[in-house]
Amino acid sequence: MQEPSNGDSGRAGSPPPWSQVEADPATASAVGQSPAFERAVAELRTAEVDFGDLQVLERLAAELGDEVLDAVWAMIGVVREIADGLDVAEAQAARIADMRAEGIPYRDIIATAERPLLTQIATMDLEAIAAAGTRLRRIGARALREEGMTIDQIAKEFGVSRQRVSRLLSADPHTPGPSWRRGSTD
Repeated sequence: MQEPSNGDSGRAGSPPPWSQVEADPATASAVGQSPAFERAVAELRTAEVDFGDLQVLERLAAELGDEVLDAVWAMIGVVREIADGLDVAEAQAARIADMRAEGIPYRDIIATAERPLLTQIATMDLEAIAAAGTRLRRIGARALREEGMTIDQIAKEFGVSRQRVSRLLSADPHTPGPSWRRGSTD
């Protein structure tokens, strides 16, 4: 068994932070107490989950039928993809620095650079994380509203205005939001 790598309970033998949380009976009946749900909760409570294996976490979210967890793990997947591409970005940055040290102008550096360019990588990464974040906010806001939180309460928890929460609730959570470059407010 691998210890959780979420930074909150990395000490050997420490219980996961959610293991002491008791379910709200009103919410528990809405979620359902299916065998898959019970099995997934048991795995989480005993930390028998390999937190480095995104597929295990996605399976648990699917077994629970929980769109919020699915959106959380999708966000983690995007962050991991970005992290996996860090070596390429660092190599490109080092190449640029070496060529500049040799006095090569930027126009020549760009002309001979591998594609995608570092700026293109940054743009793609920002768009991917913005899309995953928009989906997570929309689904999360909807879940909190269904559990009885007011728009004011959700706004306070998210650190946004009531109007933004209203937009999150009225938008289709499965449709990509506006691009970050156009001043997205989601």
